[in-house]
This record gives sequence, structure tokens and C-alpha cells, in this order.
Amino acid sequence: MEYRRGWRAFIQNATPGTLRDVDRQVWARIWSYARPYKGQMALVLLGVLVQTLIGLAPPLFYRHFIDTVLPARDVQQLFLFSGLLLAMPAGTALAGLWQHAYAQRLGETLVFALRQAMFEHVHRLSMRFFTHTREGEIVARFTQDVDGARRMVTHTVPQLASAGLTLGATAVVMANLEWRLAVPGLLLFPLLWPFAYWLARILRRTYHQGLEYNAQLTSLVGETLNVNGALLMKLFGQQASAQARFRALAERVRQFRIRWSIMSYWLTSGLGILSGLGVALCYGWGGWLVIQGEMTVGTIVAMVAYLPRIYQPIAAISHVPVELIQGVASFERVFAYMDEPIEIREDADARTLPQVQGRLTLDQVSFAYAAPPPADADATRAEPVAEVADGDAWTWALQDVTFTVEPGQTAALVGLSGAGKSTLIHLVMRIYDPTCGRVLLDGHDLRCLSFATLASHIGMVTQDAFLFSDTLRANLLYARPDASDAELENACAVAQLRAFVQDLPAGLDTRVGERGYRLSGGERQRVAIARAILKQPSVLLLDEATSHLDSHSESLVQRALQPLLAHCTSLVIAHRLSTVRNADTILVLDKGRVAEAGPHAALIRRQGLYTRLYDLQYSTQIEA
Repeated sequence: MEYRRGWRAFIQNATPGTLRDVDRQVWARIWSYARPYKGQMALVLLGVLVQTLIGLAPPLFYRHFIDTVLPARDVQQLFLFSGLLLAMPAGTALAGLWQHAYAQRLGETLVFALRQAMFEHVHRLSMRFFTHTREGEIVARFTQDVDGARRMVTHTVPQLASAGLTLGATAVVMANLEWRLAVPGLLLFPLLWPFAYWLARILRRTYHQGLEYNAQLTSLVGETLNVNGALLMKLFGQQASAQARFRALAERVRQFRIRWSIMSYWLTSGLGILSGLGVALCYGWGGWLVIQGEMTVGTIVAMVAYLPRIYQPIAAISHVPVELIQGVASFERVFAYMDEPIEIREDADARTLPQVQGRLTLDQVSFAYAAPPPADADATRAEPVAEVADGDAWTWALQDVTFTVEPGQTAALVGLSGAGKSTLIHLVMRIYDPTCGRVLLDGHDLRCLSFATLASHIGMVTQDAFLFSDTLRANLLYARPDASDAELENACAVAQLRAFVQDLPAGLDTRVGERGYRLSGGERQRVAIARAILKQPSVLLLDEATSHLDSHSESLVQRALQPLLAHCTSLVIAHRLSTVRNADTILVLDKGRVAEAGPHAALIRRQGLYTRLYDLQYSTQIEA
């Protein structure tokens, strides 16, 4: 293991290569968040200044006590001296409380603004971001990294201000008190700074790597210890494999903490050695001057008392680069998320449609997930291109798809897995924008409509219904928060949920559990259908919406959906072709293209791909 390789292992670079130096742009960006709180920052600095000034007084009192009060046997000054020594810690504590309170308020307020800005930005990112980012990593950015940024504001920056003021003021007082003792102590600072700077660069690399290890560990815990992950591990007996992965990542985190601790100790040890050297010089040189009659004993005591106020700030300032590294690294990771490009944007002049008929048109639509087409590609009739973008090979998921579904019509999407059915649904939802071509709603390009219009007029029921860990009522009201109890009951009745809800101990106020796992698959699906019914959309998208229902429940839901489908345009994905026979038109997708289109009877007569799929499914059912 790495810690057994000796101390040299801990001063080597954590990873090959180098990280870029923190540039002005990062600091300017941090300052842009702190600028609105300049008043609070001034109050923090005021508290630091008061603490610094109070801290300068005791050594001067010691000198006066030894050189004047004791030789004169002045009892009155003795009591005054004792009273001042009692008052100064109280004054320091009050000033520290002032500084701490405003520093915490400043840090928490800034982090609140930062966390909120990141949350809002991430919610505006396309699904491409979420499909390429681990869930645990996102959680780590909002917890560990934001907390690291908070510590920088509440602790590191005030510590730097305090150290700078203390060091400067103490150096001035020592120089005026006895410059011959001040110079040797202050000359030790240039010996310490190069060592601290060299060590800080190594610590920065180590800290970046440690953040990544923590994010990986958080991601693994989040993936394997949620309901789906735990169930999958039990089904396939992969608990030992997950434990081995956890052990490996936990070992990396352990190695990081050992490395960090030992390098930090190096810095502390260097400071301790130099501090001891300064005290020795002060006593040795000062004692010689006292023997020669050129200095008083009280002056030596005062100077030695001031030395900690020199070396402690030096130690703090030497640690500050390390602590700033931690804080800036956290800020950089947060900014990295906030710099993720927003692919799906709402135009500044986006239109809001109060009423939508539901005419849905795809006009020569092509789409690729991993990368846009080359610049010289035809805008409407792009061909597959074998390229690599960001390390991922990509091909077209949809190519030159054109069709129109009139208001009130039902169009069924069929085809083999990977043919592009779900991708087409995602484009209609504007989860993605087409790479080429247009998706139109009532003749308006979706990119020209407001998000509110799309959300209010387009509804969807997916194959895997997702429910929040909340009450059944809250999950239903997610579609329409202002829905009445009567509308809730009606939606449940249409989705064949009334009897199920009546049997629940708390009715609609029953909690459904994490991801809805207290309900069966069919029950979750019917809740999702009831949620869509409650929304009353103009365009309804059904992605295998009845796949988890038994034949009896499916037939009931299909009949219940008829009134809703009669008043909206619907796109239906169904692998069971028997469920789409009555669709107004059936679109048969093959490798991203519309291979056939028409009603069931016409497609059967054509004896093409749809007929082969239908015959294959029918023969499979007969054999079953």
C-alpha cells in the first residue's frame, strides 16, 4: 500500500501532469458572488481589527509590570494591571463573537446564493447532462463542494485578514520596541514561504484528486443503496462485487486522507522548528544585551510574548494557500456545473399559447445524441456520419422523419427496439431539440414557444412511472397543483384507481415510499395515467403506458382513456401491436426512418415490415 512506501510517496504528485494555476477569472467570479455583501465583509474586518488591537496590549503590559510596577512596589498599578488583564480576554471574546457572527452570516448567505444558482442552472440542462453524469456526483457538488466554498468564506478569508493585520501591527510594535530583536525573528519568514508554497502546489493536486474520490464513493453509495440498486444486487447476487468496489474506492479515500495529513504535518513541523529558532535567538541575543546593560528584562519578556503573534500569523498565512486551494477547488467544481452549456433554451420572445388545437408536425427531422452533424451537412436530409465526438462514436437516432398528426388523432409508433420511438417522443416533449428539421405544434416551431406552453399542453406517461417519496395526493397534484378533490377523484376513477385508493389506510394521503416502491408496478402505472388525465393536455404521449398492467386492467384503462384521447392528439408507443390496431395512423420506424405509415388494415395489405412484426408477435402469442 502507498503509505508503506515511505515519506517520499507523500510529497510526489498525486496524479501525472499539472493543474492550471488559479487565474484571475476564477477569483473575479468568486468576487462577483461576494460583492453584494461588501457591508457584511467590512463588519467582519472591523471585528478582526478590534481583536488585533486588543492583542497588542498584553506584552506591553508585561514589560511595564516587570520594569516599572514590581521595582516600584506600586500596589495601585498592580491592581490596575490585573484588572486590565481580566478585561482584555472579555473584549477579545466579544470582538470575536462579532466577527464570527457576521462571517457565518456572510458565508451562509453567499453559499445560499451559489447553491440556488447552481440548482436553477442544472435544472435547465438537457437530459444529455443527466445521462452522462453520475447521480452521486451531482449530490456531491451540492453538498461537499458547496460546503468547501462556505468554509473558504467563513474561515479562510477572515483568518487571512486576521493574520495579515496581526503580523503587520505586531511587526511595527516590535520594531519600535526593540528593532535589534525584531529583525532576526522577521528574517525567518523568507525561509518559510518557499517551503510552504512548494508544499501548497502538491496539496492542491492531492485535494482535487480527493474530491474526485469522494464523489465516486458518494456515487457508488447512491447507486447501490437505493431501492433499484439494492434490488438489482440481490437479484443477481452482486453484493460481494459491490462491496469490493466500495472497498477499493474507500481505500483511495483513505490513502488521500493519509497523504493529506502527512503533508499538512510537514508544514506544521516546519513552522514549529522555525518558531523554536526564533525564541532561541530572542533569548540568546536579548540576554546578551541585558548582560551588557543595553536592554531591560521586561523588554525581552515583551518581545518573546510578541513572537507567537509573529509566528502564528506566519503559520496561518502559510496554511492559507492550502486552505484557499481547498476552497477554490470547491468553487471550480461548482463553476464547472454552472458552465455546462444549456442546450434547450427559451427564446426571449417565445410565444405563449393559451389554447392549442393539437396539430403535431415533424418536418424533415433528424437527430443524433452524441454530437451535431458536420458544418457542411445538408440541413434537412443528413446522412449517417461515422465520427467521434468527445470520445463517443455517434450515429443518427432519427433521419429525415416527416409526418403530421391532426388534432384529435392517434398516431402509433411501432418498430424494433432502438428504432427511434422514444427519441421521437423526447423531441415532441422538447427534452431535446432536433439536430436538423423542425417539430411544430399548431404550425409553431417548438423552439419558438415558451416552456410554460409546452408544459401545460403536452402530457406524457412513460414506461417506467416515477413517483416521489410523498403521498399519493402530492404525486397526483404534481400535474396540476390547483386541482380540486373532485377532480382528483375523477382522475382516479378514470385510471381505475378508485377501489385501490379506498382500500388504502389513509386514502390519497398514503405515502407511496421511495420511488413509489410501496405500490405494485401496475398501481404505479395507473397513478401516472391518473396524473396525465388530471393535466388534461392537448397532446398526450404514451410510452408503453400500459405495459405493467394485466390484460383486464389494460382493457379497462384503454376504455377509460378513450374520452381523453378523443379530445387530444396522441402519440402512442406500444410493443403489443394489438393495442394500436384502432389508431388513426401507424408509423413504422426502422433504424431511425419512417419505413411505413398508414392504418392497420392498409399496412397489413402492404405485406411489409409491419406485417412481419405483426405476424411474428401473433405467432409468438399462439405458441405461448
